[in-house]
Amino acid sequence: MWNKTSKQRRVTALLLTTLVCSTGFSGCDKREDAAAAADPIAAVQTEKLITVGTIQCDAFAKELTVVDANPADLEQILPLLPQLEKLILEGTLPETEQLLKLHNSFPQIALVMQTELGGTPVSTGTELLDLSGTAIDPDTLRTQLALFSNLRELNLMETALSDEEKMMLCDSLPGVLVRCELPLAGQYFLSDSTEIDLTGCPVTVAEAEKMLPYFPLLKKLDMSDCGIPDEEMEALNLRHPEVSIVWTLKIGEVRTRTDAVYFYPAESNYYPTNAEMTKLRYCHDLVA
Repeated sequence: MWNKTSKQRRVTALLLTTLVCSTGFSGCDKREDAAAAADPIAAVQTEKLITVGTIQCDAFAKELTVVDANPADLEQILPLLPQLEKLILEGTLPETEQLLKLHNSFPQIALVMQTELGGTPVSTGTELLDLSGTAIDPDTLRTQLALFSNLRELNLMETALSDEEKMMLCDSLPGVLVRCELPLAGQYFLSDSTEIDLTGCPVTVAEAEKMLPYFPLLKKLDMSDCGIPDEEMEALNLRHPEVSIVWTLKIGEVRTRTDAVYFYPAESNYYPTNAEMTKLRYCHDLVA
């Protein structure tokens, strides 16, 4: 029996494709059209258009721009676009409640449009939003920010928002760095601080622990001489391994910080007892 070589098979396939195109099979006049005709599923995937109202879109589009959108049309067409990642709205926009309904129904689709916050024109597709120095209602802000699906950083410095309102916004925007000033132990600190020193401040473990989530970049918190027992400080430190919580130990007549890497009591001409030395267990970085 005669077996075709690979080269012969390729030549045969080429001749057949040319024959199909030259005879006008399914309206084809190119080799690509012949391939599409041979694979009708692929042809549907690349050419299928969906029309709802005034909106027409490729069924496999990743981005869609709609002018003067009708919310009812959007609700009908969006479920038919499985690969859509971004919906750009221009012209007259739906009401905020309708936009929020769309956002909640299709959270995988980023809604991008121009809007205003505190009198400042902004795009909901922005990643960095600077509202410093603006006057804005916190409820309006919290509602509208729900549409900013790409938001990574929000600047609220020098706004008229209260501490409670800023904290509520932080709670409603997980994963977003909200830059503002917040109170801790009677002082104000920047929310993007990496180190905070509360030495000698009257603060409880509960007060400090309540505020820690609002300082997401914090790496070190010094609570020396705050009047909190070592055991409570150690428990707080272990509950928050992402932050180095430091305090000062009193080992006999020697004072040493818990982030010390060495302990040399001879410098003070005092030699602690073995019982006093057990406090060194709180010095996790100690090497000598």
